[in-house]
Amino acid sequence: MEPLAKTELDAPDTRRALAFAALNLLIVLAAIAIAAGAAILIPYLWQFDGSAPARRQSMWAEFGTYAGALLGPVLGILALFGVLYLIRLQRDVLALSRAQLAEVARSERNARLLAERNGFETGFFRLLETVDGNASRVAIVLTSRSAQRALTGSDAFSNLIRGFDAKYMRPFDRGDLLEQPRGVYLRNAAKNFFFEVENQIGPYFRSLGDIFQYIKDYETRIIATAPLDKQSKIWTGPILRHPNFYARVVANSRTRHEMKLFAMYVASGTYIPIEKHAPPLRTIASSYDIFATSIDPGWWGRSAFIDMI
Repeated sequence: MEPLAKTELDAPDTRRALAFAALNLLIVLAAIAIAAGAAILIPYLWQFDGSAPARRQSMWAEFGTYAGALLGPVLGILALFGVLYLIRLQRDVLALSRAQLAEVARSERNARLLAERNGFETGFFRLLETVDGNASRVAIVLTSRSAQRALTGSDAFSNLIRGFDAKYMRPFDRGDLLEQPRGVYLRNAAKNFFFEVENQIGPYFRSLGDIFQYIKDYETRIIATAPLDKQSKIWTGPILRHPNFYARVVANSRTRHEMKLFAMYVASGTYIPIEKHAPPLRTIASSYDIFATSIDPGWWGRSAFIDMI
């Protein structure tokens, strides 16, 4: 977690400063009151030759009137200053409390975002391992008169592309199927093709679609709620990578034959999301632009599949 920023009112030091200021105020007010009392008592004693009016009640009354007339306004003004100063101290205490609450809220928010990011990345790399495992299990068995040969990995995906080309592209290019526009025909053909090879590549492409759905969910739940600086548009909490980064990690770990087949898989609408209200996979693929650098521009299926995503 990032270190907490210092506030203008640092809690322990500020509380001690406020308490010290209040104590100083009381001492000053008491000193002023004593000084004021002495200031009126000394002239009184001097005027009456230092004699105390203990035996004459009227003298006590006159002394009280004299003291009250002089000390009353002074003590009233001191009391007013004291109240104003205490109000200022209370405002400082409230400002300190608000700053502390804001700091606690920011710390909790950053801790939550950091925990969610770490949880997402743990799930992301587990899903990526699942995708890699499913890719390694894709196998195409070629049967000839003399023997059988199993193709795996990149050879299997390359053979699937050639098989689709031979079965669906060549008849269309020969003009045998002119009743449908090329793009519509190829997308329908891709859907039929994936139904035919479901046992070989179905789990792999479903898991590949799942990981992109998982990235989109991360964007919706975490990235969309992370605080942004209004001017720089940079997240002010813990370091959060943009969803495009994770989408590009997945795309760059696939071969171009895999990505071509995945583009056909996405555009044909074969993938069914795990969650009912999840956005379509073609919308996610378009927002992350996952086919931008992984498929060569001259591929024959670009206009029918990628440009339609």
